[in-house]
Amino acid sequence: MLVRIRSLAMADITQSSAADASAPRRRRRLFGFHRANETHIDLENTGSIHIWAVAVCTDKATHWSMASFAAAALLALVVLQLAVLAIVLTEAAYPGCSAHTECRFGEHCSIWKDGGGHNLSMPRCSDCLFTNTSWNPINTIECELLLGVGQRLVPWGDDFQPWDRIDHTKLELTDPLLDHDAERTRIDCLAWLHCSETDVMPDRCDYLVLNARTLHVSRILLLAFLALLFAVPLCEDIDSALTEEALLDHQLRDKRMSQMLSARTLRFGLRFRRFWLPWFASTAALAVIVTSPFSAKDMLLNLLAIAFITEADDMLAMLLSPAERRRPDKALEEMRKNGVVVGGMVFARLVALACSV
Repeated sequence: MLVRIRSLAMADITQSSAADASAPRRRRRLFGFHRANETHIDLENTGSIHIWAVAVCTDKATHWSMASFAAAALLALVVLQLAVLAIVLTEAAYPGCSAHTECRFGEHCSIWKDGGGHNLSMPRCSDCLFTNTSWNPINTIECELLLGVGQRLVPWGDDFQPWDRIDHTKLELTDPLLDHDAERTRIDCLAWLHCSETDVMPDRCDYLVLNARTLHVSRILLLAFLALLFAVPLCEDIDSALTEEALLDHQLRDKRMSQMLSARTLRFGLRFRRFWLPWFASTAALAVIVTSPFSAKDMLLNLLAIAFITEADDMLAMLLSPAERRRPDKALEEMRKNGVVVGGMVFARLVALACSV
């Protein structure tokens, strides 16, 4: 009798242990990861210029000059992508201009950074808040006398004549014959006059407020859907960078020092691509969407344009021959045979979703 009771107790303990062990598996099935290997990234040829550079640099038969060129090309491509996204961000926030009328509501065209004494490389639209600041105060009485009472003085002449808009025929900041420093007073006065007549919301950005008022519920749903889709190319980029870095680690077990130096450049570029490129892309996408009208066409085309920049590495790989594009296949097959796995799939998706949100 005691033996039977002891066997029943052991059976209960075994069943409870099995139930406890199956609980994490049930939770993994709930989130779609019911097998351990499903949290790993597939070891496949990403088809990008980056994985080709990794294969070239880690090949024993590659000359050191070719390895250095491939590593430099990879790093230069990533830096170029970041620079292009930074240019898109700058142009969206501060677009170039030649006259005040080319700027958005509540902005003026200025050659000086934030109304200060630092000259920009080209005139850009700036908020009217910077026309009259503590570091660049404007004498409004002097401006009224200079521009005339009830009429406006042609800025580069001595005759009085009225006009309706301060366009490029009255003030062209890109004129090569214009001395910005010598004509600073007239330029500032015309900027002050333009802003006093067009800036309706002095404490806010007029165009942002007007754009926000057109954000209907249907457009919000469309924007949320497009943001979710925008996470896909970002996730693919991070997955590719993880695969390429795993290939780099696997191939660099016993290589020459010249290849190790090239590998450091490769790793630097891959880390930039994994950690910096998604955030640069999402910031640039946010800038072009917020500063443009909230229409379905503009939102869709803006996100497609940013995604196009992030896919530059895949498109440039098409310039390589098919044999060169298949160059990493042998090393990837060796990694699969050795049981090498690439983790970070959950990390890639979390980062991509955070960037898109």
